[in-house]
Amino acid sequence: MQKNEIEKWRAWKKEHPDFPLTVAPCGQWQKKVRGRTYYFGSLADPAAALTRWRAEKDFLLSSLTPPERMDGQEIRSQAVSLEQVAERLLALCGKADIIFARCKRVMDGPHLYTVEEAAEVLGITRRQVISLLTRGELPWINVSKDKQTSKPRKRISEADLNRFIEMRRVEPPPKPLRWRRRQLPPRESG
Repeated sequence: MQKNEIEKWRAWKKEHPDFPLTVAPCGQWQKKVRGRTYYFGSLADPAAALTRWRAEKDFLLSSLTPPERMDGQEIRSQAVSLEQVAERLLALCGKADIIFARCKRVMDGPHLYTVEEAAEVLGITRRQVISLLTRGELPWINVSKDKQTSKPRKRISEADLNRFIEMRRVEPPPKPLRWRRRQLPPRESG
């Protein structure tokens, strides 16, 4: 965002002193609550930023984390189309066999799940499901830079992805053993 636009919005803020948010240099509306800065959206849409502030205000003032949202709705309790998540996952990961098998299982089952159920069926975390729905990407597939050379690493290979998914798969804990006293045959009296 250019400096002129930020100055324009700062002048707008001076004309509206009752507006609770301030202008951040990054081009967003911000508010400092309990020593921490929170951002509420683009400068171009002050009404949306104000409604978001009003929705999250009570959570922030009471030191609670506001519920995760997707376009103003709570995403965790929202019914998620698992086909959409599976399609995006397949588009990102290519034809990794494990993911393809999981997504195929999804297509045969019911169509709407909660985020927790979607994460459990696909074998990924809730945060990754939410990231797939909101941004269309998975946090652990992004290209990162090598610390020593500061050059971008190559994209994760299919074999590495399969290995990573197998490592991350959550197995249910084993059932506890139940010990029974061994019953001896009755003694013959004689």
